[in-house]
Amino acid sequence: MSLLISALFELVPERRLGIDARRSVHTLVKALSQSKCDIAVFGEFPGFPLPVGESVVTRTLLREPVFVLLAEDHPLARQEMVGLRDLRDEEWVMPEADESGVHAYLHLTCQSAGFTPRIAHVTPDLSVAQILVAGRRAVCGVWPSADVPAQGTVQRPLADVPFHRRLQLAWNPESVPAELADAVGERLLAAYLSLVRQRPQYLAWWEGGARSSPSAPRTTDPPRAPAPRTVRLRPRPSG
Repeated sequence: MSLLISALFELVPERRLGIDARRSVHTLVKALSQSKCDIAVFGEFPGFPLPVGESVVTRTLLREPVFVLLAEDHPLARQEMVGLRDLRDEEWVMPEADESGVHAYLHLTCQSAGFTPRIAHVTPDLSVAQILVAGRRAVCGVWPSADVPAQGTVQRPLADVPFHRRLQLAWNPESVPAELADAVGERLLAAYLSLVRQRPQYLAWWEGGARSSPSAPRTTDPPRAPAPRTVRLRPRPSG
């Protein structure tokens, strides 16, 4: 959210911004389609496209991989990279199922690796997930761009990037000129790459060619749809 807001503050300082950070992707998409918001950033999982409507323009900024969060004393934590099939006997902690398709995406991807994931815990609270992981009661996915300080846990990339999300920039062309949308996209990518440089493990993975995966980023919790970010642009009152 902060990346989008910072970009707009710099690019349109004369505008008054109305911010709406929603958990419901469906609500966001509806607001975009009804012109109740002007520009937004949200995550979308492969195979689960969101119906944004013909009046909304979208652009994929990048594809962000999911890393796995493990207890620091977990045997797999000794590896630099973890294969998805190596997690076949683990229990998972996940957020609540929603219209993003996150649970279905996990099931389909794990089934393609030869097993059905066991979702033993469901919580919207990342701190609860971290406690479960640190206690070796579960594993979960995390976005490597996020700051996930969790004592007793470690992040590891997954081989061949089996899970990822598309970070989408969406806007209403009637209220957001194409030039502004282009500039926002450029700022968001630059800010994201700055975050990558602040995450040594993610940076090493990125600079390693993202393991040559076609789904890896090319130019940011359990694997959940990120809270959608919407912004309403209004003229700033004079005086």
